[in-house]
Amino acid sequence: MEKITIIDDFLKVCSNKKIKSKIEFRGEDFSNIIKCKNITFKKNVVFNEVTFEKDVDFSEVTFEDEVKFENCIFQGYANFSEVSFNADTYFGSTIFQNGVSFENSECKDGSIDFEGLQFKHINFEKVMFTYPIFIDMHSFGISKSFCKKNFSSKESVRVIRASLDEKKNHTEASKYFPIEQKLYIDALKKNNVLDNFFKLIPLYVDQWISCFGTSWIRVMVWQVLFLLVVATLLYCLCNGHTWSVDGALSLMVPVKLFGVENKSIIGIPIWSASLVKMVSIYLVWQFVKSFRLDTKRF
Repeated sequence: MEKITIIDDFLKVCSNKKIKSKIEFRGEDFSNIIKCKNITFKKNVVFNEVTFEKDVDFSEVTFEDEVKFENCIFQGYANFSEVSFNADTYFGSTIFQNGVSFENSECKDGSIDFEGLQFKHINFEKVMFTYPIFIDMHSFGISKSFCKKNFSSKESVRVIRASLDEKKNHTEASKYFPIEQKLYIDALKKNNVLDNFFKLIPLYVDQWISCFGTSWIRVMVWQVLFLLVVATLLYCLCNGHTWSVDGALSLMVPVKLFGVENKSIIGIPIWSASLVKMVSIYLVWQFVKSFRLDTKRF
């Protein structure tokens, strides 16, 4: 059989270890559970605008030629774990309404395209994709924005973020970096909070101050709040006298870390003034880092 285009024929050949016929379905609905585990597809596999109503299992499959799952809808769980994609592979504009796993899968000899992919939950752990394309991916549901519930682990997010960073698409990659860090925090908390206490502190501070270096507006808010706190403390220490916003600003300007002008007027210990300047330096660094995100994350 040169080409398989009938659903019943496809379900029958799925019991074979090797399928030498081309597979091509367009606009079909699969109402059965699909089990194609540990099969080798020798020729092209094309599913275009196909709906899989139940679970699909393509685990441990080898695709030796081009594969296309484009504009498809997977209503059940889709398993593509331990799959070898040996040619160009396309999952463009496909929707995974439940979960999908590509764990331990590889695509070394061609590109694998996930452009426009929608998913509820995805697993990219231990994958080896030489030329992956992760553009315009978004969460399935009401909101297109991703959260940590959409990913199985930090590793799954890192695969996407690192690929986008490598292609200099830092703006797109910035959407995934906070999620990666939040999942990292969860992993540290699961292991042992006390053992990882000193690792968690800077992560939490980075999250609160700038959302892991992705929000310069949040840093500005913290800078204004810090200015008000410093100004209020100065006002209390000086009993309402010789206080001004200029005095508070001059204290916060991190030009000289341990140099404080007008010590007698400010009336606070030098270690306190130095602490204020160190916090100011940190906030300025967070602002610059976040503001430059569109050009380069550092």
